[in-house]
Amino acid sequence: MTALNINVNLDVMTESTTAVAGSQTPAGAGALTLTGTTVSPTTTCSGLRVGHKVTVSCAGADAARSFVVVGYDAEGGYISETVAGSNGSISTSTKYYNRVDSITVDAATAGAVTAGFADECVCEYIHTSEESTPLSLNVDVTGTINYTVQFSQDRVHNRTPVRTYNPDVSYSPTWTDCTDTNLVGATADKQGSMTTPVVGLRLKVSSYSTGAEARFRAVQAIGE
Repeated sequence: MTALNINVNLDVMTESTTAVAGSQTPAGAGALTLTGTTVSPTTTCSGLRVGHKVTVSCAGADAARSFVVVGYDAEGGYISETVAGSNGSISTSTKYYNRVDSITVDAATAGAVTAGFADECVCEYIHTSEESTPLSLNVDVTGTINYTVQFSQDRVHNRTPVRTYNPDVSYSPTWTDCTDTNLVGATADKQGSMTTPVVGLRLKVSSYSTGAEARFRAVQAIGE
């Protein structure tokens, strides 16, 4: 019998409200000026792509404004959503972006706005062998970090040898928190297991402090 060993190390970026777009005051509807042609988070995860939630900060009374964020998720699928503005506060996307291509506003803003990456992220879909159980799971952390191991029963085919950003595809696998509650909303080193066959895994981080890391390992027996 052989074993599938998955080892990933998530090294998070410093949270930034200006990483995507610096301070600007749009005079009308249109695109914000991004910090690059496209912008990606600098969090690393052992060669896997990482998606972060995007923040939009409004200095003025801009709760009536709408900001459309367009980009790609950690699987390389096209995603977009509308993020509502705020009155002197920060709004956060619901989706996780590995690459931001544009952010547009529906009208002139009352004050300056910026866009950045929140301290919420997910790693790219990790394939497992759905025919083998159980899965032995282990997460070791450094610093302050809140994490959850999640699983999916949906297949994502945008894999090696060529992983691309595909504007014609939205993968959107459904993710469920691990059935072992030791690995849900955890903040310290934890071990756990799953006995239900799954197709994919990922590590979701709900918050962290600068310098935090999470090392995720999954071991699964395969074959006879």
